[in-house]
Amino acid sequence: MVPYQLLALDLDGTLTNSQKQITPRTQQALCAAQQAGVRLALVSGRPACGIWPLARALDLPRFDGYILAMNGCQIIRCADEAVLFEQCLPDDYRKELCGLAREYQIDCIVYSKTGILTENSQSPYIQLDAKINGIPIHEVPCLVEAVDFPLDKLLLIGEPPVMEELLPKIRQRYPFFEVFRSEPYFLEIVPRGVDKAASLQRLMKICNLAENGFMACGDGYNDLSMLRAAALGVAMANAQPVVQEAADWVAPSNDEDGVAVAVERFLLHDTQQG
Repeated sequence: MVPYQLLALDLDGTLTNSQKQITPRTQQALCAAQQAGVRLALVSGRPACGIWPLARALDLPRFDGYILAMNGCQIIRCADEAVLFEQCLPDDYRKELCGLAREYQIDCIVYSKTGILTENSQSPYIQLDAKINGIPIHEVPCLVEAVDFPLDKLLLIGEPPVMEELLPKIRQRYPFFEVFRSEPYFLEIVPRGVDKAASLQRLMKICNLAENGFMACGDGYNDLSMLRAAALGVAMANAQPVVQEAADWVAPSNDEDGVAVAVERFLLHDTQQG
């Protein structure tokens, strides 16, 4: 019998290696875990369209897995692609938020159903995000006018020192939203109460499982909440020091099959021995 019924996995820097690929050993370990009865939840700041290829590669539709997109703004059941939960930023703030990039002279992106919307398609950080997610960039002359749909989240983008200085200012300005850095160059704004831990706890209730009865693996600042909330929080060796300190165990890096090592050690040991 497996000790945890659900395994929550961050993607970039955790599940995938530096080439943004799932290694054969990791894929084999995760398939074995699912066959043993563990459900997988892919929990990422990526939009759903950037997570689906990995979900299908791991056969999540067949094994009753889940996608938690945009740090938990959406919960999607892979078996039938049903959106079980979605929380958006208030429409009253849409134009103001989309205008922050010009106000602070930085870049900004919004995820639409067809890709990334931005006023600066030449930003190397935006190009990297598009490559990671496998989605196109649509440059628009004015983001405020182009975004006419509900916002799940908004990303402000700039050089790390600029983002570090901007973080407390945005938090003070919008105390009723969640504001955090998912990468040194990303500052994310999402609805209050949306983070990876809250989303996972919501999913556990949907699945009628113990609220904290899951194992989680991550490496980034936005993984801190779920590592602390998990029954077993695993950080990658490539994680930021504060993330490693918050974890119960530190696995090898994402380039050393860290997820596979953790799964084999904590989820498959008893089943393999049996």
